[in-house]
Amino acid sequence: MAATLWNNEIRSKGQDFPSAVAWMQEDAEPGDVIIAPHHTYFWGVSRYWIGPRWGSVMEVQGWPGSERWEQIYEQLGATWRERLRLEGKTRSVAANGREIFIGHRKHSRFEEANRIWIVGDGSEELDWLPELGFEEERHRDFRDLSVRLYTRD
Repeated sequence: MAATLWNNEIRSKGQDFPSAVAWMQEDAEPGDVIIAPHHTYFWGVSRYWIGPRWGSVMEVQGWPGSERWEQIYEQLGATWRERLRLEGKTRSVAANGREIFIGHRKHSRFEEANRIWIVGDGSEELDWLPELGFEEERHRDFRDLSVRLYTRD
């Protein structure tokens, strides 16, 4: 019995990307923006939305999310960041009329959108969302994965 309980606990941990992406796709509209600020979440959403050949982790990267890494990036400068391949060529991938972004920083594309999905662990602080007039419309958890839809008029 203890082994069964332990196995059930193991299976309940982790992120359920297939279910989360299916839930978003049921309601997603052309022009929607999906933001997965952290690499793990971005890779998971891209994999299940687009497929295993969604792109390259070296090509699609966001600016680092921590102050310490931002300082390191600034100290390295653009030339060394490029040599070390620390910066991607883009922050997003196209996904059937939608766009999936990585990183925490605001992008000009977000100002054009009326609906933004945030995928992460629920602790993402994107202070610019209210500044752009977005309010949370709905939220759903998929094990350790949180999906929130923000909309504006």
